[in-house]
Amino acid sequence: MLPDLPTRRGGLAAAATCSGQVVAVGGEADATFEEAEAFDVKAGTWSSLPPMLTPRHGLGVVAMGTTLYTFAGGPKPGLHVADSTESIDLAPLGPC
Repeated sequence: MLPDLPTRRGGLAAAATCSGQVVAVGGEADATFEEAEAFDVKAGTWSSLPPMLTPRHGLGVVAMGTTLYTFAGGPKPGLHVADSTESIDLAPLGPC
């Protein structure tokens, strides 16, 4: 059994991998989240990453090099759309 995601939420993006880790960002519950967390598949542990500047849910992500790019998503729960693209430095995880 895998450990629970540290920040419980829905509508998050969890499609990017980097250095054997799955990266989960954003999401929503009663509010939207800025949290970014990485799951180390070999160690079976979660760690925190730098947060997004704009908390949001329903976003898209892609990892290239040592950078995670976030696209669109909603800044508030429900049907709201952000028009920003941001990045998170994944260099501490190693090459993606």
